[in-house]
Amino acid sequence: MAAKVCSTGRRALPRSDVAKKKPQTGQDVAQFSHQMNIRVPGDLYERIEATAAAYSLDLTNFVRMVIKQSLPRYEKEAEQFRGNTPHE
Repeated sequence: MAAKVCSTGRRALPRSDVAKKKPQTGQDVAQFSHQMNIRVPGDLYERIEATAAAYSLDLTNFVRMVIKQSLPRYEKEAEQFRGNTPHE
């Protein structure tokens, strides 16, 4: 069988030589990010896109920033709904 050649003209590496992802277990998984998909109305999307551009951020980083800054408020409210002390 002839060796496979990639677009640069070099010999392609066999599958076993290609770097593989390390299996994730237990505590390691918590260190990696997770993907979340949401749907938003068109007008809200346009507002988010315009505001992200004003901050010179792409949509993903802007939404991350908004969530990170506003989540503590919602965590505090959730604690109050449950009758617990607010999370500090």
